[in-house]
Amino acid sequence: MGEETTRAAVKDLYASYVARDFARVAALLAGKIPELSLAKPTARQTAQAQSYDKCEALAEERGSVTDQNTHSHFIVSCMAGRVR
Repeated sequence: MGEETTRAAVKDLYASYVARDFARVAALLAGKIPELSLAKPTARQTAQAQSYDKCEALAEERGSVTDQNTHSHFIVSCMAGRVR
């Protein structure tokens, strides 16, 4: 391909991306597609989740406060409901 042909191909490709992105933004603004879709937690997951303060107290009780990485992992797991 010649340089002009390559430039034209790149220009066409760029124009198609711009048109696609513009159409997506227009559909978002019109409410035709959701802005962000997240899975809703089940009732069981919601009941299992703990507050940060409760998890912090549990970490101290179980001795998980000595190492920062271990402590952070424990808090995240606890708040996700994976620690009893």
